[in-house]
Amino acid sequence: MQDQNGGKSKIDRIRESAGIMTVGDDSDGAMVSMVTIDGRLFAIKEGAVYAISLADDIDPQRTREDIPNTVQKIFNVGSKSELVQRLLLTAAELFRKDRLQEHVNYEAG
Repeated sequence: MQDQNGGKSKIDRIRESAGIMTVGDDSDGAMVSMVTIDGRLFAIKEGAVYAISLADDIDPQRTREDIPNTVQKIFNVGSKSELVQRLLLTAAELFRKDRLQEHVNYEAG
C-alpha cells in the first residue's frame, strides 16, 4: 500500500524498518541456535526455547500497525538438556536442505 505521494505507507515503513528484540534474559544462558520448524522460527538458548513471531506472520495483510513482533517461551529447557540436544538440535542439523536429496521434503522432516 502506498500513500498519496507514491511512497510507502506508515505500516510498510514500520514493518520494513530495522528492529531489535530481546529473547529471554541472562538466566537462560547464551543463544545457541535458531531453527525453523513448520514455518515457525525458534530460538534455542542454553536454558530455554523460544518461538519468535514477526508482525507480518501475525498480520500478513498489514491491516494493523500496532501489532508487535513477539517472543514466547515454549520450553524451560534448552541446549543443555540431553532431550533438546538429541531430538531438536540433532534433527535440525541432520535435516538441513543441503544434506538431503532433492526429492526429500526437509520441511516435513
